[in-house]
Order: sequence, then C-alpha cells, then structure tokens
Amino acid sequence: PKGRTFVRDLRAFLAGRGTPVAKAPVVAFKEVDLYQFYVAVEARGGLQRVAEESQWRAIYKDLGVPCTSSNPATAVRTLFTKYIEPFLQHLRASGAPAPPLPLPRASAKNRRASDSDSAAGGGGGGG
Repeated sequence: PKGRTFVRDLRAFLAGRGTPVAKAPVVAFKEVDLYQFYVAVEARGGLQRVAEESQWRAIYKDLGVPCTSSNPATAVRTLFTKYIEPFLQHLRASGAPAPPLPLPRASAKNRRASDSDSAAGGGGGGG
C-alpha cells in the first residue's frame, strides 16, 4: 500500500507538471520500481549523500539492475533526478511530509536473541 500510494502520488505530480509516466521506467532492460528506488536512496541518507559517497552502484544492485548498460550508475542517478527528486522537492516546498519508508525488518539473528531473552525470563536488569 505505501508503495502504491507513493507511485500514484508521484505519477500524479509528474502528470501535473506535464511529464507523465505511463509505465515504470527501464534501466538495462529492467523495470525500476520507483518506490523501491526511493526507499533504497533514502535508506542510504538521501540523494545528496548517495551522490557524495558514490553509492549509485549499490543502489542499482538493490534494484536488481543488471550491469549490462555501459554505465548503470549514471542511468540510475539520472532516473532518480528526473522522476523522484523533483517530487520530493515539491513535497518539501509545500510542507508535506516525506513519503513513509517501510519499517526495517528484524534480522533472523535479532529475532532469535529476542526469543531467547523472553524465554529466559526477560533478559536485562538482573542483580
């Protein structure tokens, strides 16, 4: 639902400014999920940090984009600055909240530790 709402609002924004997106953009013959793309960039600190730290390669790997294009990092960066960043700038300028990110999933290791703490009577405090 978060992803669908994000994509719906993004598409409405782009259509409103005269640059509609009829279907998902493609990089290296792979459709890019725009919400997953937004989440991947925001999880790494946003556009500025990703650009400053040259994290585009990690982003396209997150998106499952194969390394078949001559420069997938440039293609992915261009895609973000063309579609998603103008939408985020619009939200900031209007005072609207940023689209929500999914809650981080607990790793299996963390869940096991939590389970054993509760089985052992709570964990922590003792004494």
